Amino acid sequence: MTTTIRRHGNILVIDLVGELISGNGSGVLREHVRQLMGDGCDKIIINLRGMTRIDRVGVDELQGCRTEAAARGVDLQIANLDAPHQRRTELERWLDGEAQPDGCDDEIEVH
Repeated sequence: MTTTIRRHGNILVIDLVGELISGNGSGVLREHVRQLMGDGCDKIIINLRGMTRIDRVGVDELQGCRTEAAARGVDLQIANLDAPHQRRTELERWLDGEAQPDGCDDEIEVH
């Protein structure tokens, strides 16, 4: 996974490209979010447009970012979740903590 950080007005956008899966940059996203919050940023968008695959570890990473941002009063949004509708709905439910994947190796194709 690669990340690019850019400014759009008063919002910082983290563009993700590739796979957010176990062993592939796990923890990198959260470190970027922590750094931005530490620098005083209070509006962050995580842009998933360039993602090709997300597994449970990736979902946990996104959840952790949202939880930590909320605890610090930071508005963090996740954008461009362009998975097929059924899988997108499942991923959104995972992110909201309403559901768990059937198996720990579940992945979602998001292209």
